[in-house]
Amino acid sequence: NKAIYLWLTKRPGNMARAIHDSYEWIGVGAWFGFTAENQEMYDIRFKQMFNNKLLKASDYWLSVEPLLEPIDLGLDKYEPEYTPFSWVVVGCESGPKRRPCKIEWVESIVDQCRRSHVPVFVKQLDIGGKCVNDITKFPKDLQMRQIPWEITK
Repeated sequence: NKAIYLWLTKRPGNMARAIHDSYEWIGVGAWFGFTAENQEMYDIRFKQMFNNKLLKASDYWLSVEPLLEPIDLGLDKYEPEYTPFSWVVVGCESGPKRRPCKIEWVESIVDQCRRSHVPVFVKQLDIGGKCVNDITKFPKDLQMRQIPWEITK
């Protein structure tokens, strides 16, 4: 079993600069990801992540949590084996001042991932105005907790 190191940021450019000098020990098993809460931030951070030559990884991932509006990931323009992400995590916001997340938005992310054969992990949903993380309470089509390094091919 090899170790997996998940790096997640809202600032892909800063992450690249921070790890540049440490890359030798990161190497294999480094998964770089960014988080995006809406379409505007997704588009900006996607460009920052993939236009940055300092970030070299075999796997990239995306966290759309908290999901605050519908997001088009643009995965349909890639062949399934060449999608930019090896994993997507999606969920509503938690906490006392959380903002709403419509089930349809999560369904759209899951559908985009399914069509592109990208493993998806539905972390938590806004159900009845509450943040629910019990997967048995999710609609059946959203009971997805795929973890790519645990999926056997």
